[in-house]
Amino acid sequence: MNLSELQMIVADLDLSMPSGQDLKARGNSVRLSPKDNVVTALRELRPGEQVKVGPDLPEVTALELIPFGHKMAIVTLPTGSDVIKYGDCIGVASQPIAAGAHVHIHNVNSRRAQV
Repeated sequence: MNLSELQMIVADLDLSMPSGQDLKARGNSVRLSPKDNVVTALRELRPGEQVKVGPDLPEVTALELIPFGHKMAIVTLPTGSDVIKYGDCIGVASQPIAAGAHVHIHNVNSRRAQV
């Protein structure tokens, strides 16, 4: 999936946030389920940037560059813990992942690869 395809998908989403804001007003990231321990960057996130997570968690500071469409941890994930997106486990942390860190193939073993 390329950048324009992902932007079209995000633009077409009709999701309501718990606060009543729609997704387009949400800002720099989206948490697709309240169960998720990651958010997806709706644009490139710079180190030190504040990411609004939702009413149940405080803002999380990006620790490193998070590319558009990539995941960022919103809580600390110890080695072996499930990475939750869409409310379901998408992989397992292969090393400790700090809240605010980039979550990708360098620190997650995908569940897809195991199927």
